[in-house]
Parts: sequence; C-alpha cells; structure tokens
Amino acid sequence: MDPATRERVLSEHAISGNGVSVTTTVKIAEKPHVTRSPKVRADLPIRGGLSGRKVRLVPDLREVWSYINPYMLYGRHMGYRGDFEKYLAARETKAVELFNGMEEVKNEAATFMKVRAVWQFFEAEAEGEALHLFSPGGAEPVHTWKFRRQKIGDQLCLSDYVLPAREGSGIMWRCLW
Repeated sequence: MDPATRERVLSEHAISGNGVSVTTTVKIAEKPHVTRSPKVRADLPIRGGLSGRKVRLVPDLREVWSYINPYMLYGRHMGYRGDFEKYLAARETKAVELFNGMEEVKNEAATFMKVRAVWQFFEAEAEGEALHLFSPGGAEPVHTWKFRRQKIGDQLCLSDYVLPAREGSGIMWRCLW
C-alpha cells in the first residue's frame, strides 16, 4: 500500500463500515387491538329472572369426594411424600394405611355431614378486558376484575364470555358466578 494514501484509505474504509455495506429494512406490522375475541359468540339469547341465591342438597358425599385432588389431599394436606397414587397402586404400606384412614374418615363423615351446593346469578358486563359485577339493580359496579388477553392464538380473555352492556339501554346481562 502506498504510504502516502494509507491514512485516507483507512478512514474511508472505516466510514464505509469496514468494507461491508449492510442495509436493513424493518417493517413493523401493527397488530389490531382486540377488545373481544371473535372466537366467542355474543349472539346467544340470555335467560332472565334467575336472580337470587340457589341451594341444592348433595345427598351422596361420593360426588364431593370425586372432585378432591388426591395429590393435594394426601401430598399437601396429609404430608405424604412422593407420588401417592403410584405408591398406592404398588400397595406400599404407608400409602395403603393413609388411604384406609381417609376412607374411615369419609365413612364417618357420611353419617353426619350435610353438603349443599350454593350458587347465585349476578348482573355483570364486560368492557374490553375488564369484568364488572353489580349488585341486583345497581348502577355502579361493586367489583371489577381485570384479566389479561392471550397474546397469540385466539386472543381469548375471560371477559369475552360475558356480554358487554347494550349501548344506551341500561340493560345488563346476567352471568353465573
């Protein structure tokens, strides 16, 4: 290289990106803001007149026991270490004793325990990702939950399953909670 032109060539080379020319074009497609997932229907009729607390007697406790998670019952609440169902199937002594003890408790509870299922319908309306809950006939919400929308896929949110307020009608939809 000619020593007289060396400095000029090196500075031009550095300015040009060390001899590499790269052009990057980034296009950002803005995702539309979703206020309600199109995957959830909003055109279904709503049954009215179901307000008030409902109580149903559960005559067979086996129905209640069927909803209890064995991992939580035996592992967390009863302190069993390890996979309870696996060891019970293998007839491990401690697992069998714990299971038999719990069966005794269930049988004794069936002699005196009365179980009732309780539910009630509340007035509710959705607003985007928020869900407002109203007292019967109330104009202002007594509580509002804010849920997150899925970022990908169907972009579902729990508030999508409650209808929004009807514009100008003052009618709120009923929702089971």
